[in-house]
Amino acid sequence: MILDFRGPNWFFGADIVIQILGLIISLVIAYYGYKLYKITSRKIDLYFSIAFALLSLDLITYIIAVPTVFLYYAYYYPAVQPGVLLTFAQILNFVYMFTTSLAFIFLIMVYSGIERKNVIALIASLIFALTAYSYITRSYFGFNLINALLLAFIVFHVYNNFLAKKSKSAFLVMVSFMLLTISYLILAYGFYFSSNLAYLFSHILQFLGYASLLIMLIRVKYGRKKK
Repeated sequence: MILDFRGPNWFFGADIVIQILGLIISLVIAYYGYKLYKITSRKIDLYFSIAFALLSLDLITYIIAVPTVFLYYAYYYPAVQPGVLLTFAQILNFVYMFTTSLAFIFLIMVYSGIERKNVIALIASLIFALTAYSYITRSYFGFNLINALLLAFIVFHVYNNFLAKKSKSAFLVMVSFMLLTISYLILAYGFYFSSNLAYLFSHILQFLGYASLLIMLIRVKYGRKKK
């Protein structure tokens, strides 16, 4: 996915800034989630923290890989084999793809209430196989579409939760996962139609999705302190 990234030079800089901001937010969310787990000792809070720790790893991978690809294509001819650089980028590419889907599995566990280890192992194995297939065949349209479907499953649960609670926090969670779902649909569109701006729009939506979750966690923490 990262290796097939293309676009005007200005896009690389703008996208890296968005990803760094997203990284900061996802790290804060992972930290808040872990602190909440220390208070409640609930596994779902730990899974929430692990999910965003994995997404943070994704963003770190992206932040490393994109400048590497940019420097190569900016200062070398594309026909020249980059050797070790390409191998390193390919490894980062697979890490990025697998940890992204794995993070969404943890979030499905959080919002769907699935706790049986055999079910979790089965889902993780299937996602690993699909990720490996997408990586080998370079089917990044399929990879992003799978992530959109995983997120849509989460949206179904958080939407029902919002209907039940009608709270601002539930609304922010729903908005967050809706934005993330749309962002991966746009990414799938971008790879299928080779649309440069689709990448920028999708990453902006991802950043807004993370920001919405961060606002929710701040509201929860502030509410606890106020009480």
